[in-house]
Amino acid sequence: MRDRDLLARIFASLQTLDPAAPARRLRLDAAQITILMLIAVWLAVIAGAGWSLEHSRQAALRAARNDAANLAALLAQDVRARLDAWDMLLIELTERLETDGVAAPAAARLTRNLTERVRQSQGLHLACITDAAGRVIASSNPDRIGELNLSDRDYFAYHASHPQGGRFLGLPIQSRYDGRWRVALSRRWNLPDGSFGGVVMTSTDLGDMEVGYRPLHVGAHGAMALYMLPGIAVARTPPAPDRIGRYNPVEGRRVMQSMANGSGTELYRPTIDGVERLYAFKRVDGYDLLQVVGLATDEILADWWREVQETVAVVLGVLLLTGLLAFHLLRLMRHRRDERLAYRLLADNATDMILCMDTQMIRRYVSPACRDILGYEPAELVGKSPLDVSHPDDLEHMRTAFEAVLAGTDRRSTNNRIRHKNGHFVWVDTQLKRIVSPRGQTIGIIGALRDATARKVAEIALENANRHLAALAKSDGLTGLANRRHFDEVLDQEMRRAQRVGTPLALIMLDVDRFKLFNDRYGHPAGDSCLRMIADAVVESLQRPADLAARYGGEELAVVLPDTDAEGAYQVAERIADALRSAAITHADGVGGVVTVSIGIAIYRPDAAPDIPEPTAHDQVGGEGAATLIGTADRALYAAKSAGRARIEMARQAACIAPATG
Repeated sequence: MRDRDLLARIFASLQTLDPAAPARRLRLDAAQITILMLIAVWLAVIAGAGWSLEHSRQAALRAARNDAANLAALLAQDVRARLDAWDMLLIELTERLETDGVAAPAAARLTRNLTERVRQSQGLHLACITDAAGRVIASSNPDRIGELNLSDRDYFAYHASHPQGGRFLGLPIQSRYDGRWRVALSRRWNLPDGSFGGVVMTSTDLGDMEVGYRPLHVGAHGAMALYMLPGIAVARTPPAPDRIGRYNPVEGRRVMQSMANGSGTELYRPTIDGVERLYAFKRVDGYDLLQVVGLATDEILADWWREVQETVAVVLGVLLLTGLLAFHLLRLMRHRRDERLAYRLLADNATDMILCMDTQMIRRYVSPACRDILGYEPAELVGKSPLDVSHPDDLEHMRTAFEAVLAGTDRRSTNNRIRHKNGHFVWVDTQLKRIVSPRGQTIGIIGALRDATARKVAEIALENANRHLAALAKSDGLTGLANRRHFDEVLDQEMRRAQRVGTPLALIMLDVDRFKLFNDRYGHPAGDSCLRMIADAVVESLQRPADLAARYGGEELAVVLPDTDAEGAYQVAERIADALRSAAITHADGVGGVVTVSIGIAIYRPDAAPDIPEPTAHDQVGGEGAATLIGTADRALYAAKSAGRARIEMARQAACIAPATG
């Protein structure tokens, strides 16, 4: 009975908002309490201002770190895209040389081709072809044919001594003609007997690379640079002509360390100008190049220093004002020491909606904030249960939370939906607290509701955006298949699983036959459409969720088939070939007048595959085992091409998959 009377008095007090009980006798002198409170306020203000300033400083540095890292990544990606495009030109020229030779008519055609490709390529200065003695036999600058010999260049020496050297990015060199610094990307080409035939080379002017930095704003004292192992400056802004093409031991050590890390940020004051900067670095994937972006710390923290000045002024003003107010309050206390202290309930002014419920989960009090949050007047909610306006999906959750508090749980937090007066639902954060009588009995619940709709909508949008970005990061933009990076990850995982479980793993590599001729005849848009149709045919041929189809590169696709032996892989390959045959994509230069593919199959069997290293816990994605399996499938693929194309090749057994005629 007494507990119910206490609850009734509490609710009555809340409804009327009358002053509550008289103040207790102060144990300390009022002046002493005021002074202690003043000191506490001053300390709190100073501590809060200091914490806020430090938080702002760290936020400014974090934002600058992210901006610099993003810019470095974008610049590194741009450098890689340019180099890859030039490398594709080198590959094309190498294949043409090794096919057509370097007779006079072919050399003339190559010279015309080189001239046109250099004219169309962004940032490309020169492209030329040498023979085995280093003499230029074809060049985008025809005037230099015959008079220029490149046998003394580092890239020529490298290719002459490395039969399988692949592409080579040489050190910066000064032109013999105009003294400008340039860097060359080259590949070796072979004679029909496999011996060294010469070098195919492209070069770019380093000054043009620095010009590309100019539109990017990194502040008056910011810097951007591109370095090559072991620490040679390739391009820099602000310009430093005396550093380009030269090795600096101090910077070299930092470049080597940054290359090893791949990416990151650090605060550093270089000797070249003594300006402290926040540097972000990103290695150019596939090349021994490091892109660096530096933002001057003085410029990063310029706004923060202004904030410090403003905050100090505000804090001093607050300290002075609170001191004056405390002094005035002390004077009043001298005259009102014996008067009863009163306080007012703050619920009316709180932005959170406060409610009180009895043990029957019926509201007995609702603060006026319900007007802003739910659109109801307090009188419309008092006397009713909160469950009446709860979302149907949240009903049991809320009932459980209320019952838990009434059963003895001291506090409970929930995130739920409540129906607004207009009919829509509002997300709220609800804090529930048990009301306990002096005898320890639960007599009700007090709750605080805060509108969380905006935050919840933002969270949902962020989750959707993250899911979308995660999907984009794993897919190829043209075909919709998995991209190369996702393929490498899945292949590595499946090889580990196959080794652990002891099941076979099949890898199918397929390449579109004579696809370059298709592009030359029908155009690249038609080529893109053709690749999408082939990708659709591959996906339709897969029947298990665990099977993965990926674009391996160019017109080459790959299929990972977990827990699949040779017979199963061969059946999948035949389904792919049949699906493509049914599509009947016209290709005048293709096998049978339609688009066909050559297919190579490799099987990884942990118990019977000594030629493929078993993956270990120390292998990285795309490790030795995966690379060997890919190489095995790739050799089978090119065996199928060598045997006439439009075939399936696996373990020295081939079956023709040419399109049906008749």
